[in-house]
Amino acid sequence: MPAVYSKLDASPLPFLHLLEVLKHLDRTGWKRWLDRPESVAAHMYRLEFLVMFAPVSLTGVDKERCRWIAFCHDIAESFAGDIPTYALVSKAEKYKLEDFGIRYIESLLQRVDPKLGANIRAAWEEYENGNTPEATPEEIDKFECMIQAHEYEQSTYGEQNLEEFQGQTKYIHSQEGKDMLELLQQERQAHFQKRSQRTPVIFVKGISCSSWLILVLTIVQVLLVLTQRRNATS
Repeated sequence: MPAVYSKLDASPLPFLHLLEVLKHLDRTGWKRWLDRPESVAAHMYRLEFLVMFAPVSLTGVDKERCRWIAFCHDIAESFAGDIPTYALVSKAEKYKLEDFGIRYIESLLQRVDPKLGANIRAAWEEYENGNTPEATPEEIDKFECMIQAHEYEQSTYGEQNLEEFQGQTKYIHSQEGKDMLELLQQERQAHFQKRSQRTPVIFVKGISCSSWLILVLTIVQVLLVLTQRRNATS
């Protein structure tokens, strides 16, 4: 431990307890499709690793700074919550709520490590403003969302088509980002292709002979359609 704290009001524990909120705070953008989506903390964790693939074309980019910004970019949601776009909250109002959350975080750290509080604010503001090369986590943030959408399509066996989230491509500007996006799209298309070739398995119990005949004919029809589809794509 870097220091010994003898009084509760000079302890990092309140700040650490606040961070615990992020471990269980749902990323609300997924709630329209999924009952148990990823948490904000899970999103931040992978984003920090994605930042390590920051475009090398950006000369002089400080990757450690990028990682710090990625680490802090959603920290205000521990106080303000994750406000989805469909909540119709204006960007200015969202900024005001999250700014209040950052001020609360700074107050928790004031007697513990005020420099840390100031660094968190600086990283959050840099991300919000997006006016430095190190603020590239905004682009990578959208890419991480597209990865997650594809993984949800896979895990729900195609029951959820999250094409809406693939529209985030308009935020990808760097060549390296576009190259990674192309790889993701190829993987996604391969998944759709494989899914279209699956043979359905039907379990039936306790039906009459006439119903059996209808069922068999239906299965034959399905298999014929699948065979025609495979032949058309081969």
